[in-house]
Formats: sequence, structure tokens, C-alpha cells
Amino acid sequence: MLIAQRPTLSEESVDEFRSRFVIEPLEPGFGYTL
Repeated sequence: MLIAQRPTLSEESVDEFRSRFVIEPLEPGFGYTL
């Protein structure tokens, strides 16, 4: 039985004008479809 976890979204500030968003955990192979 597959137990699904709710992904969390976090923001990592790269510099004053850019940020990186991290979504984890994702199911295997799902990140390639985004």
C-alpha cells in the first residue's frame, strides 16, 4: 500500500531579486514533469 505524504513548499532566497522554491517530498519521477 502506498502512503502519500503531503508535499511542503519552502522558499530559499538566492539574492535580493531571486528566490528558489523547493517542493518535497515528491513521488519518484514526478519532478521531471513539472
